[in-house]
This record gives sequence, structure tokens and C-alpha cells, in this order.
Amino acid sequence: MTASRPAEDMLRDRCDTIRYERSLLDFIGGFWRCIEPKGFQSNWHIESICDHLEAVASRQIKHGLLINIPPRHMKSLGANVYFPAWIWAQNPNPKNDPNYPFHVRTDSWRGPGVKFMHLSYDSQLATRDGTKCRQIINSPLYKRLWGHRVRLRPDQNQKTRFDNLAGGHRLSTSEGGVITGEGGDIIIFDDPHNVRAIGGASDVAREKTLRFWDESMPSRLNDQENGVFVVIMQRVHERDLSGHILTNELDWTHLCLPARYEPQHPHPIRTSVVRKTTGEIWKDPRSEGEALWPEKFSLAALQRMAKDEALSTHMAAGQLQQRPTAREGGLFKRAWFSNAVKFAPEGLDLVRAWDFASSVQLTNDPDWTVGLLMGRDRASDLIYVLDVVRARLSPGQREQRVTATAASDGYEVRVRIPQDPGGAGKFEAYHFASLLRGYPVSVEPEHGSKERRADAFASQCEQGIVRLVEGAWNRAFVEELCAFPNGAHDDQVDAASAAFRALMRGASWTFG
Repeated sequence: MTASRPAEDMLRDRCDTIRYERSLLDFIGGFWRCIEPKGFQSNWHIESICDHLEAVASRQIKHGLLINIPPRHMKSLGANVYFPAWIWAQNPNPKNDPNYPFHVRTDSWRGPGVKFMHLSYDSQLATRDGTKCRQIINSPLYKRLWGHRVRLRPDQNQKTRFDNLAGGHRLSTSEGGVITGEGGDIIIFDDPHNVRAIGGASDVAREKTLRFWDESMPSRLNDQENGVFVVIMQRVHERDLSGHILTNELDWTHLCLPARYEPQHPHPIRTSVVRKTTGEIWKDPRSEGEALWPEKFSLAALQRMAKDEALSTHMAAGQLQQRPTAREGGLFKRAWFSNAVKFAPEGLDLVRAWDFASSVQLTNDPDWTVGLLMGRDRASDLIYVLDVVRARLSPGQREQRVTATAASDGYEVRVRIPQDPGGAGKFEAYHFASLLRGYPVSVEPEHGSKERRADAFASQCEQGIVRLVEGAWNRAFVEELCAFPNGAHDDQVDAASAAFRALMRGASWTFG
């Protein structure tokens, strides 16, 4: 016969049950040693993540929660390990429990019947966190407090998926391993992009992830009205999944937590969630330059991480600061373009170089057709960017814009037309040349990577040889250059690089 437990132990368990169910942060602290040998060290950003996950559970956050946070700041443990175990521990029918000491909304995600789907770019990462979550649920303390409510099914208790007897499940998978017919009430996508793998941040890999998100993920929510997505990641590119969500999902909550605080960060915290300890809506409490978790990652440690040879300037800006382009710029630096002039001198050698957007656009943010006018002053050897034509055009509109711009520029401006690889590219290039009969035209194939083609122009910008003529196009031009090569677009960079090469190398010009 099992001996009864002392009354004080039972009272302590009852108090722990109430405290842990009321606070995800307290739950994490209480069960930390189930999976981590060292003691739990909290910080305000962990409190913020917990408050926002609780808002997901209470359905205050109705559509989606996007969390951008640096690596190793407890990004995965809170949402993937502790959150499902905490949700299952909740009483799904609190009003029917006369011993329940506080009022809880019943229109919320709570109780062991909630179904979770957890994804990552690598199924092994999702499985790793699932194993830790199951470890908590199987712990003696969890069983003692909630064993009457949460019991795992012995016939469905694996690393990649475990179910409970109340109908809930936790499924671990990846972008390439989603099982047909499976879904979740709460779907958590952690690390959708592999930022370390060679080619992991390539256009093809990113666009594949975005297509998967747009085409496959919406149907995975079991409850289309109340189901919630949670995306957790470091920024890797302007057009990564975070950038895609920020562009297209305006009703999402965004918890952006850069490693060092920037008052003018382009994506500050956007939320209506209240901080439980103060009763005020969450905002970043730091001063400029202050570290996110100074006890673990001091400013000196962050500086070393940023200078890590494995991190490029762009990667450091994305992974640490959650801005995929460094504030000062990448290959091109913002400070290089602080010398704009009101007018260019007379008598310049002039070239208008075009970069044509593909006629087939597979994204919600298609490329631009760009025509950039650049001039060289042979007396001073200075380079001037005088004008940028930039528009999204149909093939017919593009032809009209090219010919109209040539007529506006005049016959003294040479026109550089790009020739893309393949027969179709050659045909298009010479078609445009025929439209510009009578104007000096050069058709040039594109060779080498975009970065290599931009190097020479970037070098001249760094030396202070390039001047911008003041115009409404200046800001978008500088922003794109500073974002290169990790920006969403590079059309203006390509046009500028082509115009510079045409001026300096002396292209072969014909008049049709």
C-alpha cells in the first residue's frame, strides 16, 4: 500500500500547479533542470517571449506571431519545448473545476487536446526539441502535477510524433517532410532558412521556402478561424520568410529583438500584448547600444561574434541585429554617397544603361526595369549618376519607356542594352537595338557574378570619385546599393555597374 504524502507536500504541489499554470515563465523556471544541467537565468526578453506565447494561447494574437531574435538567446526552447508542455498542462474546462482559484477565458488554446506542428529547415532540429518536450512531460514532477490530465498514448509515442489520450499531438517535421493530411491548431516554424549551409541563403532556396509557406502552410491549420502560426528566426535576407510576412501579413504581431538596441531600427516591436509585470504594452526597455542579454552576451562578446570570420557583414547584421543589411551598408557604404551635387558639369561622356526585369515574375515583389544615366567628366575623371528611370512594366510598356527615354536624352547619350544568356536573350537585346535605330547603341552579354560585376564601380564609389546629382530617385538608389548583395532587388546595382563599365572600357557602339 502506498503511503500518503504529507499534507505540506500536497499543499506545495497545489501551489506549484497554480503558479505554473498561470505563468509560462514560472513553468520554464520550475522545469528547467529537466533538460538543462545549469540553473535557469531569466531576462526581460525571455519574459517578453513568454508573454507573447501566452497571448497566442489566449487567442489575443489571432493570426500570427513573428519573433526575430539572435542565436543562442533561448529562441527554440521557449516555443518548441516548454510551450506545448505548458499548454497541455492547462485545465481545458476551468469553469467546471470548483477548486480552480481564478477566472480563465475558455475561448483559448488550453488543455491536452491542443494539436501542435513544429517545423524547421532540418527535421532533426524539430525532432531534437520534440524529444526534450517529451522529456519534460515524462518527468516525475510533471506527472505528479498533471499526470491525471496528460497521459501519452503508448502506441503513438515516438521522437517525431507523440499523442496523448485527450486527442492532442506534437508533430515534428520539416519543409520537405510535411505529411499529407497532418496539421495543427498551433503551427511553429523555427529556423525556416539554413543560414550556415553553402547556398542556404540563395535565391532558389529562399523562393522555395516562400512558395512552401504560401502554398502549403495555410491549409495545415486545423482551425482556419482561430489557428495561429508562430515563426521564429534570425534575419538572413530582405526577402526571407520574415521579410515576406512583414510585407504581406500586416495583422501579425512582430517581436523584433536585435542583439544591440537601435532606436531607429526599421522594424521595432509591433504588438498589443501587455507586459504582465507592469500592465503596459510591451516595448524594448533598453537604451541605445545596450545588449539584449548582457549577462550572457556582453557588448564585447557581440563584437567578437560580429567579427567572426564565419559571419559576413550582411550575416552579422541579419543574425544579430535583425536587419539583413548593415546600417552602414554592405559592399557599398552609405557614407560614400554623402557628396551629392545639385548639377553635373557640361560636356560629360554619357551612357544610359538598362537592366530589364524578367517578363516572368514568380514573387509578390517582382524586379524592376531600370535605366540609369551616368556621365564621365574627362577633365576631373569624376563619375556622375544623373538620373534613374525605375518602373515595373509589361513588355509593351518597357519598349515604349526605352524609346521615349532615348528621345528625351538625345542622340549624344549612348544606350547600353544587356544581353542575357541564351538565344531568347540575344533576340530580345537586338530587338531593342532595332527599336533605337539612329541612336548609339551597344549590346553586351552579361558575364560573371553580380558581385564581381559591381566590384569596380564600388571601388570608385569608395574613392569618392562617384557623385550623385540630387533627385527624387537618390534615396531608393542608395538603399538598394547598401543592401547589395543581400537586398530584395539589385536592378539599380546592375544598371550602375553596366553604365560604369561602358564608360570606362569603351564599348562598341553602333547606330543601327
